[in-house]
Amino acid sequence: MRHQNELKDIKLKLVPFENEPNQALHILQNLGSNIDVVAGIYDDNFLKLYNIDAYFLYTTPLILCLPQNHPLNGTKTLEITNLKNCSVLANQEGVLEVFDKAYQCGYAILNIAQWSHVHPLFKPHTVNWDLSADFGIIHAKKPKRSVQKFLQTVKQNPAEQF
Repeated sequence: MRHQNELKDIKLKLVPFENEPNQALHILQNLGSNIDVVAGIYDDNFLKLYNIDAYFLYTTPLILCLPQNHPLNGTKTLEITNLKNCSVLANQEGVLEVFDKAYQCGYAILNIAQWSHVHPLFKPHTVNWDLSADFGIIHAKKPKRSVQKFLQTVKQNPAEQF
């Protein structure tokens, strides 16, 4: 591991969890207790709402995920005009139930490319628009010393992958 010396006292553990509204809400309200960091998209309103902070990694374009049977699926890059009669859901938590509802109703889902294959019945599409979201490491306002050390290492080595 490239940063073994800097992070020798830190134990990283990937913690799977059910991405359901109540579970996501519980994690965000208690960030720093059982789970210290979450990688994801955010904006200032999101951070203020949950009284949390984030370390910015990059900006990612927003895309649309369309149900497999959607009439626009043959279009390679969508234009705003293509969406005139299209219902679009903004899914903040990535909850699978939202994808199931969208599939049943024929709705598109606003998403990011990194999460474009979260549901097998949806196909990702780029859209010719200037919409994006900040992606980063979300953490408590006053993170533990180990989290501070982890974030400092990331900040000192922004172009490297761990």
